[in-house]
Amino acid sequence: MRDRRFAALYWLSKLSDGVSVTAINTNSRRARRVVKLLEELGLARVESFGRVKVVRLTEKGERVKLRLADLLRELEAAAPPTQPLRAVGEGVPDWLRGNPWLRVIGERGRA
Repeated sequence: MRDRRFAALYWLSKLSDGVSVTAINTNSRRARRVVKLLEELGLARVESFGRVKVVRLTEKGERVKLRLADLLRELEAAAPPTQPLRAVGEGVPDWLRGNPWLRVIGERGRA
């Protein structure tokens, strides 16, 4: 993985406590790499119940996941409201001004 820390944060955000290793990713090799990464960083541990292996978050993993969720909520709250694009009259060629197809194309882009 390119940057292990970002990969760990990504998987940690997707992971819930007590999930089986096979539920992390359908590719078992990939799932094992994810679990190994989280274990190396001290964010998770694997518990075996017979043939089923379950991933549990450590205290550190829980703290990081909660902090990550707080940061994501803060980012969403701080996002500026989206404003519709205004038509700009200057710099637009004459043949483009008032073209009804621009409205159609714009509506299709929003759908």
